[in-house]
Amino acid sequence: MRVVTVLRARGYVVRDLSVDVQEALGSEIRATVVVTGQQVDLLLERLRRLPVVVDARADDL
Repeated sequence: MRVVTVLRARGYVVRDLSVDVQEALGSEIRATVVVTGQQVDLLLERLRRLPVVVDARADDL
């Protein structure tokens, strides 16, 4: 849950969080985080620095 720790420690507002745990394939975390356009790149950079993160991306709404 290092991803959740980073989100909490940095004070991000998380609207929705889901975790899909699959033993053989690893886990997937999906979160809706409230950020400005300028903050999204910094958030993605912070997440990608985590060794446990394979992919981090923003979905356009």
